[in-house]
Amino acid sequence: MNIEQLRDYVELDVDDVFEDNEIARWFNKAIANYNLIEPLTKYPAITILTNVPNTAPPEGTYYITTDYSPVFGDNTNTFMLGIVLPFIVSAIKGQEFATMEKQDYMNEFMRNSRIYKLTHGINPKYVLDNKNLDLTDYEVGANVFASDMDRAPFPGNWRTYSEHGYNPLELDEEE
Repeated sequence: MNIEQLRDYVELDVDDVFEDNEIARWFNKAIANYNLIEPLTKYPAITILTNVPNTAPPEGTYYITTDYSPVFGDNTNTFMLGIVLPFIVSAIKGQEFATMEKQDYMNEFMRNSRIYKLTHGINPKYVLDNKNLDLTDYEVGANVFASDMDRAPFPGNWRTYSEHGYNPLELDEEE
């Protein structure tokens, strides 16, 4: 989905007409806010030009008329309508002094953002903290990872700990 398509959905929710560059600015603000939700990310903003240059743009550069799907793949529509749309509508409602509606849409943005980040995963190139980019090497299922034991909180000590201090895997000294 590109900004032109997103504009149509915004106009349905707020019953007003907007230019693509206005939607693009709100989109960039939504992306900036989305990036600040844990885990921190660095998804790209879009460049506000209506005409894409004739030469190929640098990789990772998106324009108003460019489809944003390379970033979110098959989930682009879900991202745009579930996360970006509520944020933009919240921003517009805030300008109209519709405080209750603004808060409702902002709550929807926050809730959907957290759920989306947890359930859809993050492409490693968009993760802000790059020290764990090798996690895909240890993925054994959806959001399940086997540890390589390099980042243990207690290096060299891998015995089992239990809630009450009793370890069923260790033999009693009396035996």
